[in-house]
Amino acid sequence: MKIYFVILHYQSLEETIACIESIQRNYNNVNIVIIDNNSPNGSGKKLLNKYNNINNIVVLLLDNNYGFAKGNNIGYQYAKKKGADFIIQVNNDTIFDDQGFIYTLIMLYEKEQYAVLGPDVICLKDGRHQNPMNGFKINKKNIFWKIIKNQIGYALSIFNLDNKIKKESIYQPDWKEFINISNTPDKVLQGCCYIFSRKYIDALDGMFEGTFMYYEEYILDYICRKKSLKMVYSPKLSLKHLRKAATTSIVKREKEKRQFKYKHSIKSLKAFYRKYL
Repeated sequence: MKIYFVILHYQSLEETIACIESIQRNYNNVNIVIIDNNSPNGSGKKLLNKYNNINNIVVLLLDNNYGFAKGNNIGYQYAKKKGADFIIQVNNDTIFDDQGFIYTLIMLYEKEQYAVLGPDVICLKDGRHQNPMNGFKINKKNIFWKIIKNQIGYALSIFNLDNKIKKESIYQPDWKEFINISNTPDKVLQGCCYIFSRKYIDALDGMFEGTFMYYEEYILDYICRKKSLKMVYSPKLSLKHLRKAATTSIVKREKEKRQFKYKHSIKSLKAFYRKYL
């Protein structure tokens, strides 16, 4: 079977290399596609120079920062054209030490015939299990109110009042058992790792590209449910994740991070609303 890892890179060179090396260390006969989202620090070219002569690794340098979904889609579509049977789309701040990862995802496919599989995601910062995430019912009313809440949050952030009012929810997902996400309306798969099988690859050319960052999990979940594409979560395979590294690679100050999230959350929700609701 043709197994492709798709890794979206932006600036964080050491994290991307650590992710690649963990894949190389644990898995044979796999392919790696690295997409550089036009990193201004030149790290994309460093990756190209480092892996240029390795047969199973390709580095794609983009001419713009296309964000999470479209950036990943470029790597996904490359793998699809190469005849991938499974595309493992992962954040560059992930580490693989589960040597049975590939074997398990194939065996689970034989049994479950999933379109999208989510593994156990363990946060390196606090050891929490991040998958699956809590979902919400997607309709015009809920999307409208989420846009309003983010707009209010952005306005308050100007005076640093949002940080005093809004506390980030800490959750511990029910990660110990297999979950058929498609039959569980209040759960969605966490976006740092998606395993796409041929059932998804044959049906779609990637993710919805109307977002730059944020809410991709909920949009993918919505699309898969509408198209009756089966999503499952299994703790039988796992990886480690450095949480929020993607945002940190773009903005450093805490206030700017919050404003970045509010702004792009609003854009994502509006784009989704216009396209699907």
